Amino acid sequence: RGVNYLVSTQQPDGSWDETEFTGTGFPSHFYLKYHFYQQYFPLLALGRYQMSVSS
Repeated sequence: RGVNYLVSTQQPDGSWDETEFTGTGFPSHFYLKYHFYQQYFPLLALGRYQMSVSS
């Protein structure tokens, strides 16, 4: 189910959108956005899935 979600939400250029903040500096005061997380974690998950089905 997770792989289907990642594949269906992938953008035409191969990236994923992340509209929310990815970290909390101080709750209700400031938030952090790790810009590469939106690419890194989906690719990590898809890579692990690929390795598990090709073994």
